[in-house]
Amino acid sequence: MNEQYKDDMKQLHAPNDLKEDTIHKKQIAGIAITVIVIAVAMAIAISKVHPTKAHVYNMIVNEQINGDLVGTDKPDMSKEEYSNYLGMNVMELIKGETPSNYTIQVTNSKKGKIAEKDKGIFYYNVNGDMLRIELSKTEELAPKGLLQGTASKLDGKDVYLGKYEGRQQICATGKINQVSYLIVGEMMEAEQFEKIVTRFLEGK
Repeated sequence: MNEQYKDDMKQLHAPNDLKEDTIHKKQIAGIAITVIVIAVAMAIAISKVHPTKAHVYNMIVNEQINGDLVGTDKPDMSKEEYSNYLGMNVMELIKGETPSNYTIQVTNSKKGKIAEKDKGIFYYNVNGDMLRIELSKTEELAPKGLLQGTASKLDGKDVYLGKYEGRQQICATGKINQVSYLIVGEMMEAEQFEKIVTRFLEGK
C-alpha cells in the first residue's frame, strides 16, 4: 500500500470491504479525469495544426485542355454588354483584381442579346498565381463527371473542386444565378486557390 492509500483507510470509519470499494472508485474517477484532460489537450493541438476543414478534390480524367488560352483585343461583345447579360461585373470577378486579358465569344448575338451560345474567359495573375475564370449562361462548363463528385462549401455555397489527372491544375466549378463558372488554377496550392475562389464567390 502507498501512503495515500493508508491515509484514506485511516480516515474511513466503515467495514473494510466498503473502504476498499470507496478507494477503488476514487482511483477510477481520477484516471477518467486524466484521460479527459489529455483528450481535450490533443483536440486543441490538432485544431491548431489543421485550422480549416480539408475540402475534397475530385479527380478529373480524360479531359481535353482548352485550346483557346489567348485573349483577344476584339471580343464579340463588349465587356459592358456581357456584364449586363450575366448580371455581374466581368471586369472585377475577383474583388480588387482586374483581369490581365480576356475574350468574350458569342454566337448569333443580336442587339446585345445572345441567341445561342456564349462564353467569357478572363485571365488573372493574383500575387504571382495564374488562373482563368470561364463564364457562360448557355453552356455547362464543369469538366465531365465532376458534378457527380463530392461538393465542398466555400462562402456558404456548393462548389465542386477538381484536380486534373497528370496536370498541375486544380479547378472549381458551380453556378451563380444560372451562370455556370469554371475557375482553373495553374500550379497553385489548394489553400491559396480556395481563398481566391472564395473572393470570387463573395457578394454573388
